[in-house]
Amino acid sequence: KWLALALYKEGKNSSSVFYAFLNYWKILELGIPDEKSRYAWVEANVDKLQDGKAWGEYVLQTGISIREYLEKSCRDALAHAKMYPTVDPDDYEDKSRIRRDADALHDLARRSIESGILDQPRGPRPKGNRRRKTKG
Repeated sequence: KWLALALYKEGKNSSSVFYAFLNYWKILELGIPDEKSRYAWVEANVDKLQDGKAWGEYVLQTGISIREYLEKSCRDALAHAKMYPTVDPDDYEDKSRIRRDADALHDLARRSIESGILDQPRGPRPKGNRRRKTKG
């Protein structure tokens, strides 16, 4: 839970909506590691957000699911410069869209922390995610 709170603080205090979005995304990944369960939880909680209903309707107007929108049009577009679609930090429309999406994700991240999802016991960390010991 402490890592989620640290990520929340970083996202909230960041002047970059792109960095904020990615930090809020990480909180959802921590709280609900299983992708299918994570998106089911997001879809179940969208209407409970401050502007969730309007945001959910906006996403549905794009013609893709909330899952695909968040994953492909937001998370992947922010994290990868060579994938399509991509997000241009100098483009006003991209920045405005991600700001709206980051606000929704902020509310989802806060809701996940407050709901106790991050307090649930987890199984062992996958081998690939273990910290490497450094020499010295």
